[in-house]
Amino acid sequence: YDWFRPSRVQNLLRLLPHRLFPHALPLPLGPRFARALRFLAAPDEEYAQISLRTSTSPGAIARLLKDEYPLETRFTAVNTGLTDETRRTFRDDIDRKLSLDLVGRMADGIQFAHDKTAMSHSLEVRMPFLDRNVVEFAHRLPSEFKIRDGVMKAVLAPLAKELPESVARRRKQGLHVPPRIFSTELMRSYYVEVILETSLSTGLFDHQRLEPWVRSEQAGSGVYASQLRALSHFCLWWNNFI
Repeated sequence: YDWFRPSRVQNLLRLLPHRLFPHALPLPLGPRFARALRFLAAPDEEYAQISLRTSTSPGAIARLLKDEYPLETRFTAVNTGLTDETRRTFRDDIDRKLSLDLVGRMADGIQFAHDKTAMSHSLEVRMPFLDRNVVEFAHRLPSEFKIRDGVMKAVLAPLAKELPESVARRRKQGLHVPPRIFSTELMRSYYVEVILETSLSTGLFDHQRLEPWVRSEQAGSGVYASQLRALSHFCLWWNNFI
């Protein structure tokens, strides 16, 4: 995936002194610039990578909660799922990124969702690249077999020659819901209902700060939509299980 490539934001770190960026974090620059700033201001590489791939910061979420409900606003070994023992096995930055993906986004996100969705439709999904032997082999491969001269999945590129051209050069398709769905008036009404009713019934949130943000004109598009989506999922979880 593209986030395994060195980003233009990373190049800024080599040009500008790190100490400048933490002071800029409170600036109201919009969600995309804020995410880039969180990356640049991160105290270490692992925290930086997580910051770049999350739509909002723990600090931003904490500001929506009432003061009596403190929130851990820093990613730690506990909530990234990587132990110090695992970290000592990293050979390079690619190892670190792949490990974060495997224990976080893959295990708790994509695989979980695929399994639930498939089973709800009585389907048995097969994922050949997740065969245990394949995964263990991939872990042993040096990183130059994974990304080489800007080519992603370099070890697979020669194998693609064995496939029909129409398959080998077909554009990659992610398994996601089309983003435009989340900016519809129906979805925005849903967010308002679920999030604000949960706020009033639970007392978890600072409702005066939360309501204008949920109803804002910007809330139905781009990064704002992903933040609302995450918050609505949390509210549904809370209402069902807590």
